[in-house]
Amino acid sequence: MTDGIHTYDKSLIGKTVSLIKTNDPYTKLQTGDKGIIESIDKHTGFHQIWIKWEKTTYYKNNHTLALIPEAGDKFTIL
Repeated sequence: MTDGIHTYDKSLIGKTVSLIKTNDPYTKLQTGDKGIIESIDKHTGFHQIWIKWEKTTYYKNNHTLALIPEAGDKFTIL
């Protein structure tokens, strides 16, 4: 599981991740959904790890949504 400072290493771009949990109340992403890290940035004091998610039951097209570890989002790098 990644939630330490090393998650902001730009060398992670292009790596595949698996979602453990997100605190985003509006997303339909579920534990185990997979995606590829597209970029990592810091905005208003929070690190945003932008993921291009694979197609899921709810999302018929690939979509991009950031995970924010400081907000409690957790994922594993595969």
